[in-house]
Amino acid sequence: MYKKNDKILIIGGNDAGLSAAGRALRRDPAADVLVLEKSKHVGYASCGFPLLISGNLNPKQFSGPGPETISEKRGFKVFLEHNVIDINLPRRYVTAQKNNGDLIEIPFNKLILASGAVPVVSNALSPEMKNVFSIRNYDDIAGLNGFLLQNGIKNATVVGAGYIGIEFAEALSHRGLKVAVVDKSNTILPEFDTDIVIPIQERMKQAGIRLFLSSTVNGTVQKNGHITSVNLTGANETVQTDLLLAATGVKPNVELARKAGIPVGKTGAVQVNNRMQTGRINVFAAGDCVETFHIILKKPQWLPFAGIATRQGRIAGTNAVGGSVTYPGAVGTSMIRAFGLEFGKTGLNMKQASGAGFEPVKTVINQLAKPVYVNNNASVTVLLVHDSRTKKILGAQIVGEIEAGQRLNILATAIFAGLTIKDMAYLDLGYTPAITNMWDPVAVASSVALTQKGKEK
Repeated sequence: MYKKNDKILIIGGNDAGLSAAGRALRRDPAADVLVLEKSKHVGYASCGFPLLISGNLNPKQFSGPGPETISEKRGFKVFLEHNVIDINLPRRYVTAQKNNGDLIEIPFNKLILASGAVPVVSNALSPEMKNVFSIRNYDDIAGLNGFLLQNGIKNATVVGAGYIGIEFAEALSHRGLKVAVVDKSNTILPEFDTDIVIPIQERMKQAGIRLFLSSTVNGTVQKNGHITSVNLTGANETVQTDLLLAATGVKPNVELARKAGIPVGKTGAVQVNNRMQTGRINVFAAGDCVETFHIILKKPQWLPFAGIATRQGRIAGTNAVGGSVTYPGAVGTSMIRAFGLEFGKTGLNMKQASGAGFEPVKTVINQLAKPVYVNNNASVTVLLVHDSRTKKILGAQIVGEIEAGQRLNILATAIFAGLTIKDMAYLDLGYTPAITNMWDPVAVASSVALTQKGKEK
């Protein structure tokens, strides 16, 4: 049980950390809550970083509130530029290094680890060069934006064709740069089906993006601390560049946890139960550094998404002050908008479903979002994966110009609730011509799925 005036110490000041801090203090206003953040900013709008790089918005809109503002409005304390380098669990204190190099020891009674994730950048990309960037926090994005403003950049190379790579490719293109995207896979978004990927790739090409798929960077040409070109295997080509952005993925930031003896799971992230407790007493963890229970797979997965992080932070903060709430898990819903299209996925794809022992069937439909006579109309492609035995929906993917993302959320809700394709086909969805068809595309996909039999190879 939480004791009044015990100190709750939170490592990490973004989605999960601030959510935990705010919730703890709301549940118990007497709590002494302190957040330690190693960078110069907290609460920054990281999901909006591509919008900043597009050149249309003020960087101050993304930098997050200062410690004074947080303390005044939300009640808990934040120390910036305090890099925690060690956790002493037996004696319950952390050692943090301040920006001036001084080391300080800060005690705690309850600890919440929200250390997030860190970029994975290959040495082949020469990350020490002045024009090579990877994006994880506000300092990173401010550095990239400043470089673009101060230099006559004409060509950019983005390595990685996942969500982040695609978003930044669009942003850099909007800024007037010639953009090349390189990925080792033979397709962008390798976890997506071809039916979803093809229209996205076509839009990227129409926007002037050069795609180098089945390619990797195996060397660079450098001058005065800058990369001037990259050599690609696969494409067997040299690409001139003034800037290289590494969007090659992230991994859980668990170095502190390992050092302190906090258990790490098979996914490489910190193990937690459904109360966000770690394997050490009075130590909680949340966000991109932890494993998440996958509702369909019934086992832990690593799902580094902002929405999951904030909800886990809320659970951790509640329980750190004596609450008893549980996190049900997630299905891995994610989406973005780029190149005029909204697209995303939720649940399992065919390969994942087969590997998990299901007998999956795939259904793909393409339909107008609204009746044919309505203006501002466009087609939506919906892909459903369901189990041929139970008829339960296992996964979905979607792409379209108009409100495809909200339709994905409907499907995520259906999967979360364990609905079948029959449930989905006859779900009582609203209808008016200005918004949707009498039979919404998600209902049409489910109805078509009812007519399909057997296992798709």
